[in-house]
Amino acid sequence: MRTERGGSLKKTYLRNFLGLVVIPILLILGVALSAISLMVHRTAIEGMESDQSQIVSTLKTETQNLSIQLSHFVSANNDTAMGIAAGLDTDDFSARYAAESKLSEAFQAFISPDSRLLSAMFCLKSGRSAYLKDTILIPMKDLRGSGWYRAALAHPGSVQLGGYNTALFSLTYSSGSRGELVLVAALSPDAFIDRSGKVETVALFVTSGAGAVIRNAQARSGAACTAILDPGSKVLFGYPQKPDVSSVLSQIGDLRPGVFEKSLRIGGVRKKYTYLISEEPYTKWKVFTAVPTGELTGNLWRIMAPALLVIVGVLALFFLFSNYFLKNIIDPVHSMVDGLRRLEEGDLDTRVEPAGHREIRDMIHTFNHMVQHLKTSIQAEEAERQEKHEAEMRALQSQINPHFLVNSLNSIRFMAQVSKYDSIRRMAEAIIKILTCSFRSSSSLYTVREELDVLDSFIYLMKIRYSNGFDVAYHVDKACLDLRMPRLVLQPIVENSIVHGFRDTGEDIGHLQISVHRDEKFLYLEVEDDGSGMTEEEIRRVLSSGENEEKSGGHIGISNVSTRLRLRYGGLFSMKMESRPGEYTKTILRIPARSGGGEANEQSPDRGR
Repeated sequence: MRTERGGSLKKTYLRNFLGLVVIPILLILGVALSAISLMVHRTAIEGMESDQSQIVSTLKTETQNLSIQLSHFVSANNDTAMGIAAGLDTDDFSARYAAESKLSEAFQAFISPDSRLLSAMFCLKSGRSAYLKDTILIPMKDLRGSGWYRAALAHPGSVQLGGYNTALFSLTYSSGSRGELVLVAALSPDAFIDRSGKVETVALFVTSGAGAVIRNAQARSGAACTAILDPGSKVLFGYPQKPDVSSVLSQIGDLRPGVFEKSLRIGGVRKKYTYLISEEPYTKWKVFTAVPTGELTGNLWRIMAPALLVIVGVLALFFLFSNYFLKNIIDPVHSMVDGLRRLEEGDLDTRVEPAGHREIRDMIHTFNHMVQHLKTSIQAEEAERQEKHEAEMRALQSQINPHFLVNSLNSIRFMAQVSKYDSIRRMAEAIIKILTCSFRSSSSLYTVREELDVLDSFIYLMKIRYSNGFDVAYHVDKACLDLRMPRLVLQPIVENSIVHGFRDTGEDIGHLQISVHRDEKFLYLEVEDDGSGMTEEEIRRVLSSGENEEKSGGHIGISNVSTRLRLRYGGLFSMKMESRPGEYTKTILRIPARSGGGEANEQSPDRGR
């Protein structure tokens, strides 16, 4: 923690900070800026590709839907529209009006309502024309000279597509906003569709959503120019008009799809441009986007310049901060390290005097408390280990007595059986059954049937002790007999009722009722007596007195039952005692109803079930 004699910890710290922190940070910052620049450039390209993909997807969906609508309108209901349109070729005004009305009705019936649908046009070979919904303002001569019209005439029965930019002129009286792309789908019916031979072309005009997509893309990147080109590389729709798209296209030449960079001269200034080209597969239209390459990462440097100044300022402040706080941190930390070293060597009486800033003092206080807590925990653990060792020794010693008792009782039972002392034999059998159950592992489970068998043996002995001073009645649901439960649960509760409940009954016979029933989830064990009852204070004392009784070698208390069941079942277990002094005491246990194999006694005594 200390430098050599004559050295300065502050200078050493600052020198190391400069060589190990500042210079590496600046190098990393330079590499990071280059990497971020590439990432920003790629992200901008991906954004442009995403915009083009959306434009292409929009055009594909709209042109296919428009072609389907036009084909359906022309051929629906056995070419009804073509037959009606043929009626337009007459000089009779009334007949033409009637034909136009019927054609309008057919249009509404066969074309799905769409607010973007501007107009439907019928051109007859005689030179007459009719418009549905709205009139197209472009002169018929110009319409007939357009590429999509000529393509429709050249390919009868096939839908041909075109487009108009409403930024250049108004297409209809109600064409809406300026700067929209209007798609045109035209079909020249062949002899199978138009049997009259009078209809030259049918066309639908629809406002495209691609214009909105291009405007949104333009709002995100004001320096880019985007255009939609027909298969002949003629501009169908462009936004914005500067730089001039035609000038850019003339310098590029090859318009294959992909991402490219090229130096172009625009407005007398040569710049490197990045341009993207995508193709819509149905119409073979191309989406073209060009942007000055420098604009892709232009915002990066405007943002990073202040960031660099901030980083330099933060480093300078850090130097001042380090110089001021160094002396208030190093010495207290050194003391802390010494304390940790002493603790590592096993000195649990270690204590460090608090010093330094508040956070360091809090840390030292925490260290002192931790050492004290560790010392207390080790002492408690040692005491617990000693107590456990003594308990294990007592358990090993007690293993000798149960086997001796059982063997002795078996001998007594055999002698009573030979001598035909049936009462002594039954008492010995009852004691053997109870002792055998109590010798089982504390974690073992057996069936309700076995629990009741052991309880029968206990009650038999208690009746002898109390000269048949009480009666027992069982109410047991047979569906509960094979459910599994911990051992010796009912015996302490029944013992409490006999010993404490019937002690003041005098010459009266006590009555004990044992009930076992279940529902879908739980098993209920109930013991009720009509003895002297208990007060609330007595109930509380009974539930909490088991620990002292166990340690003193007495009977297993009711609180022992409660503790064992709560440790095994947690919140699924509940125990409730109800009593009224001089009238009754009722104990109700609830445990999970669990089935499974058990060591059930096949010859269970009759309990009046």
